[in-house]
Amino acid sequence: MVRALRWIVPLGLCVFGGLAGAQEPSSGDLNEDQIRQLEQKLSEYVQIAEANDIAYEITTGLLSAGEAGATEITLEKGQIYQFAAVCDEACSDIDMTVRGPDGVDVQWDRFADAAPAVEVVPKEDGAFILEVVMKECANDRCALAVMGARVEE
Repeated sequence: MVRALRWIVPLGLCVFGGLAGAQEPSSGDLNEDQIRQLEQKLSEYVQIAEANDIAYEITTGLLSAGEAGATEITLEKGQIYQFAAVCDEACSDIDMTVRGPDGVDVQWDRFADAAPAVEVVPKEDGAFILEVVMKECANDRCALAVMGARVEE
């Protein structure tokens, strides 16, 4: 089952165009401990982005083992986009894939780890799909966060 990820913590300037398929924001899904864990794990990425004046967005969600979450993102040809994901302490493996407008995988991180990261430089403008798969989760559902940024050269 693929769930739409929710863009619920928009920080900085909006770097992505249309977020078709994204659900309405909801902060009630994650508990305080999960939020603290995700903030702690993303803090280095956030510090780097803010120190370099890079606009970014963060989306969060809850997924069960084997479940996928996806959202549509509009990317521009030739721009550099970076995506990083983290999950709570109950998660030991998540994978990330970016698919092009034609549905073909353009970049992915499927290593057995809990912190995938990818960089994408689109060859065309269009609607891309960012998908995260919760490979291993010790709880019923694990919290995850995905940070995306457009990097200026």
